[in-house]
Amino acid sequence: MDDPTPAPRPTLATIPPEVLLHIFIYVDMPELTALARSSRTFRAVALDPALHRVRLRVVAPARVEHALEPGLRPTLVDLCQRNLIRGLGIERRWRSGLYFYSPQSVKQFEASQRLQRIHVRDLLLAHFRSRPVPLYPADTRLMPVAEGSSFQIARSLLPVMRKLKFAIQRDVLSRQVRARGGVSAWLESSGRGLETERVRLAVCPGVRKVVRFWEGLANA
Repeated sequence: MDDPTPAPRPTLATIPPEVLLHIFIYVDMPELTALARSSRTFRAVALDPALHRVRLRVVAPARVEHALEPGLRPTLVDLCQRNLIRGLGIERRWRSGLYFYSPQSVKQFEASQRLQRIHVRDLLLAHFRSRPVPLYPADTRLMPVAEGSSFQIARSLLPVMRKLKFAIQRDVLSRQVRARGGVSAWLESSGRGLETERVRLAVCPGVRKVVRFWEGLANA
């Protein structure tokens, strides 16, 4: 009499290693690594040298052959549109059955690239020369070169940085003036101002004698 209890359904844990080995042949390497980390049984099968030998000799060539089928490979026109193949008249040479990567064609393509760059440079120079010259040239002190040419500083922060630098310079100057005994002493030491009357007359003599001389000539 047959046993009425149904047979247990097979799972990956109960499948024979030979069947697992055949299944793992068609599994990609990332998924194979994840399976090897999930179970010791899967790890033993995933590290089997026979599995990788079959993958290298059978599966990999089959995938390469499948990828190289004419229906899946991009045409020469597609490669030219993707800018993967560049040259002069490649499509025309390809349709004519000519070799489009000869040394002469490569030299012609490089020469055309140089001529194109020269043409773009001439256009930019002509555009820059035709621009109107500003009547009032920009003052370099309004936008310092260090801050204005830096891409790490936002343009909205430039006025704040200029005010901060001006405040720092003003504080340094005030400390120098106070250290030398005030404004008068600082001006005398720097040669920009003189306090005493004797030194003032020596530097800038009076004009009374000159005035009396010309007045005497007028009265004579």
